[in-house]
Amino acid sequence: MLRAAGAQIDLPTTRHSGFNNYRKDAKDSQGLVHRARLALQRISSTELCLLALLVMICCGVAALFVANSNSQPDMAAAGVSKAMNINAMTPADVQIQRVEHEKAQTLSDLESALKRQADLQADIATKHESIGKLHSRAQNLTDLLVQAQYNVTHDLPVIAEQAIPNSKVDEQAMVERTTILQVGLVPRNGAQGMRHVQMCPARVHCFALAVSEENKAVVTGQEENKAVVTGQQIKSTAKEVAAHRHRYHLKTQAAEQLRRLRPESSEAKALKHDKTDQAAVTDVQGVKTSNEQDSVQSRAVQGVVSNDSKAALEGSSGISAAKGKPDVDSNPTQEAAAEEEQAGPGLTPAVNQGAPLEDDSVRCRMSGVCEGLDACGRGDELGCIIDAAERQQKVREGMQWAWKGYRAYAWGEDELLPHSHQSHRWFGLGLTLIDSLDTLHIMGLDEELGEAREWVGRNLVLDQDTTVNLFETTIRILGGLLSAFYLTGGDRVFLYKAVELGMRMTPAFHSPSGIPWSDVNLQTLKGASPTWTDSSSLSEATSLTLEYFTLGSAMGHPDLGKLAREVVAKIGNSGQCEQGVCPTWVHPQSGGVHGDKLSLGSRGDSYYEYLLKHWILTGKQDHALLKQYIKAMKGVRKLLLVRTSPAPEGLLYISEKQRRKPTQDPKMDHLVCFLPGVFALGHLHGVSTGGRNEPDDLEVAKQLMLTCYEMYRRMPTGLSPEIVFFVQHDRGDDHPKQHHMDIGGGDFVVKLQDSHNLLRPETVESLFVLHQVTGDPQYQEWGWHIFRAFEKFSKVDSGGYTNLDTVLSVPPPHRDKMESFWTGETLKYLYLLLDPTTEPRFPLDQWVFNTEAHPLPVLGSAAEEAVKHQYLSSAEMTHHLSGYREAAHLAEWLQEWQKLDAEYVAHQFPPSTAHGVLQKLAAML
Repeated sequence: MLRAAGAQIDLPTTRHSGFNNYRKDAKDSQGLVHRARLALQRISSTELCLLALLVMICCGVAALFVANSNSQPDMAAAGVSKAMNINAMTPADVQIQRVEHEKAQTLSDLESALKRQADLQADIATKHESIGKLHSRAQNLTDLLVQAQYNVTHDLPVIAEQAIPNSKVDEQAMVERTTILQVGLVPRNGAQGMRHVQMCPARVHCFALAVSEENKAVVTGQEENKAVVTGQQIKSTAKEVAAHRHRYHLKTQAAEQLRRLRPESSEAKALKHDKTDQAAVTDVQGVKTSNEQDSVQSRAVQGVVSNDSKAALEGSSGISAAKGKPDVDSNPTQEAAAEEEQAGPGLTPAVNQGAPLEDDSVRCRMSGVCEGLDACGRGDELGCIIDAAERQQKVREGMQWAWKGYRAYAWGEDELLPHSHQSHRWFGLGLTLIDSLDTLHIMGLDEELGEAREWVGRNLVLDQDTTVNLFETTIRILGGLLSAFYLTGGDRVFLYKAVELGMRMTPAFHSPSGIPWSDVNLQTLKGASPTWTDSSSLSEATSLTLEYFTLGSAMGHPDLGKLAREVVAKIGNSGQCEQGVCPTWVHPQSGGVHGDKLSLGSRGDSYYEYLLKHWILTGKQDHALLKQYIKAMKGVRKLLLVRTSPAPEGLLYISEKQRRKPTQDPKMDHLVCFLPGVFALGHLHGVSTGGRNEPDDLEVAKQLMLTCYEMYRRMPTGLSPEIVFFVQHDRGDDHPKQHHMDIGGGDFVVKLQDSHNLLRPETVESLFVLHQVTGDPQYQEWGWHIFRAFEKFSKVDSGGYTNLDTVLSVPPPHRDKMESFWTGETLKYLYLLLDPTTEPRFPLDQWVFNTEAHPLPVLGSAAEEAVKHQYLSSAEMTHHLSGYREAAHLAEWLQEWQKLDAEYVAHQFPPSTAHGVLQKLAAML
């Protein structure tokens, strides 16, 4: 009954929510008392006593709760628990206590976390403030760098020029103000490395940026503040540092050019010879007016050659500050005195063109190929490279990329079609492969060279019914084989093929006049003119002397050299040339020189080149050709050398003209850009073609070199078109630079049909020669910018490079052909131009480069003596060649020679089983 009553009464249990409202619990207890009274009527006396006791307890508890609800709830609960003598808690109560405890602990943890968060935020704010201070310091240091370099570039000459006697210009102190930027790799804890970027200006505290493998960095300053910098921020910082380093490099060159530019006063010269304490003031200069100072600085910074001339033809006073090698008979002291005397008041020696500090060219704006301060940071990673060895390595990688495409899609064929992954057959003689032999050797690509050598020995078949162009086959294939023979120390695999090819082409000389036919069949041994003309071009007929002279020396048959040499003499003595400048066509039947155009471009160029180079190759023994060269260059100066506007603003260029007409055609082929190198080469060997009060050959070379480079710089792609037409500004009123942002800069225009680019080498060839003659690093800079443009626009993703359809649009549309001279000439000259060593690999008094860039040794030079033991003897020639002019006799001799060649090749390349199987499969196919 009690259980039932208890169950019915359902006494409330203590819930965790009951502690929040004790008044409500008391009211509920009173209700229970009322219900208990009603139940008393149904229970016994014993049960009534027990129930009464229970009710009293409940009432007491309720009263106690009411009395202590506002002040002591915990004590009330404890009193209840004590009064009820309850020692054991229900599972619900245990869970409630655990939850309450966890809640309290969580709240405590939250408060601690909030406190730590506040501390961290304060710490972060402090570190951000430190970072801001450090970044501000970095910006200040960068500004100090730019300002110091600007001072060196601009203020130093002004200070020197305004100095009064007995004053001193401390150039070293000015240099110390500059900031040196260095970026390098510093190994750390055996990891791959850490990029360590340092900025350390003189007399200023240093700080460092270090990029770790986790793409983070710790920025440390004198206060030793630390902060985490994201990898992207550091990457940007590293690029900025590289850009500033590049600017420092260029501005240092500008400062050096300005120091060269300042003429010394007599007082300064006297001080130089004073051995007393006054030696410190050797830099005292004469005072110039502010206008003269501005003019000098402007010309130096913008790279304008200073020339005073009353005619564009004369161009300059013949003064050059660049140091070329003088004639062996000249007196350098007397030359310097004469140079100063000729300069006269108000004239300054011409200086090599400096890179503009800010590049506003159309090339920079449209293609991102910039120079000067803008070279790095326009999205062109090559622009940030200033190390010469690294630049040269990039050219080597370019050769490997070109070879990759040729090896994959055109192996053993003449030329690569890189986009269609096919080959182009011109002669069927492996044109690109042989044209590239010496390039592979020069660049140290031994594996590729070994594979190419084996192809030449096994697969180069010359006894085939094919008609080839005499000139192209001679300069590319014969020249390539001979050069490979000399560079490899006398490898006869190349010499034997050269002998056979040279002899198979000799019937081209058997014309009625002795002027060679343009074409020759290698199997029928007959020469002929091409189907579209009955004449040979001037360059085709005369640009054979270097190769046949070298071949005759190597095979002990000097008559071969005379065979080609006689052709040049006949043309020079024909009486059809105007002041040594000849028309562009010759007739093999009559020997007549004809045509109205006088040009050093297409079909005429290498005639003039070989006149000088043949004299050098023969050990300077053939003086007749030297005289012919000097006469021709004097004629070029008088008839074709033109300036777009009076000096010094205009560009010097080589025009064309019609015979016996006074006016020039302002057209210039890119091919003409071989001429600066030829002028510089002649100067190196003591040749002078200028008259009295005319610029010397080196000065003409430098100014023409500038023009050729501007044909690249003033194009949207940074690459030269095939032909440009110059614009004359004779009155001088149309040249206030209103065109300077346009293509051609107001000095020349380009027609759409002439705007293609064929990867030609002439400009970089002249850059190579001028750099070796003058030692001026500016020519290396120009060559590097040209290579950057080729890399950006001519490179094909699958391997190789290609011609461009036009250089006037960005990106330029591609053609589908890689010329053999890209690997045979252009990349070779770029590689040699960017050589970081001080000693040239091919001294120009020991080697002569043919018109296809194949180096041949000068007669009697150390280079020739080193391989002379591999020359052929009379016994090895099987029998005498005196009757080689007769086709039957020549055919018989060639049969015997082929046997000798086959025996040598079999000895060099013994057939393997695999090779034999492949040969059989090839025969079956």
